Amino acid sequence: MKKLIFFDIDGTLRSNEKKAIPNQTKKLIQKLAQDPDVKLGIATGRNYGRLDVLQEIRHLFKYFVLSNGALTMIGDQVIDEVCFDQKSIIKVQREIQKDATITMTLFGFEKAFTVGNQTNDNLDNINDFEIENPITLTKDFFLLHKIYQMTLLYQKDFQKIKIQHFLTKMKELKAYFWEGGYVDLMYQKVDKSYGIKQIKKLYPNHQLICMGDGPNDFEMLKLADISITMGNTKIQELKSIANLVSPHIDEDLIYDFFKQARLIK
Repeated sequence: MKKLIFFDIDGTLRSNEKKAIPNQTKKLIQKLAQDPDVKLGIATGRNYGRLDVLQEIRHLFKYFVLSNGALTMIGDQVIDEVCFDQKSIIKVQREIQKDATITMTLFGFEKAFTVGNQTNDNLDNINDFEIENPITLTKDFFLLHKIYQMTLLYQKDFQKIKIQHFLTKMKELKAYFWEGGYVDLMYQKVDKSYGIKQIKKLYPNHQLICMGDGPNDFEMLKLADISITMGNTKIQELKSIANLVSPHIDEDLIYDFFKQARLIK
């Protein structure tokens, strides 16, 4: 059967602990890319500017669902995008201004911007992105930059509760809370499955396989014909909804796992 396979990056293709792609994972992607009946895609919270972590396997992927589904690309061509409007961003900014230890980061196509002069020790907890100098939200900023994702960084549980509280007043937004003290904010309709559907339309007869480990992977795993979550996920509900659970990424057994599951020839 022909297959359309989407992989998450962090914790799925790439080890968060070792900051590297395991050897068996590279072998798997290379093997799949050689099969004319397989189409490969990435579905990640990263923006386009942060795909360099894919290193030598990046060219093997044709389809990219980025910024948690806000940006969908075929190669270097954008085929669908959902940007935040100015009002939504300013509404969130006004709320976090009440607590100077909550930091707001905005993700564009390639860059990330910290809003204002707030500082937060948790900045290092977001995987390997370089923050531009702090910016002020002006008309010129919004004219120059499309924003696909908002991320808030916080330090204490009570700050998380504050964020959850003010989000109840913003029904247009949904949140993905991560360990380490940060939360991704997206429009309600936007998630990885939203972007994947744009690609699946091109391959209506392909079996859809999705593999991920994070809170932003629920929707795409539910969409998939075969859903795979990683043994290293700390989210038990992901394991309960997945058809298959792989070994821990740092065991470096993903090729063997796909072979045993008969997902590769």
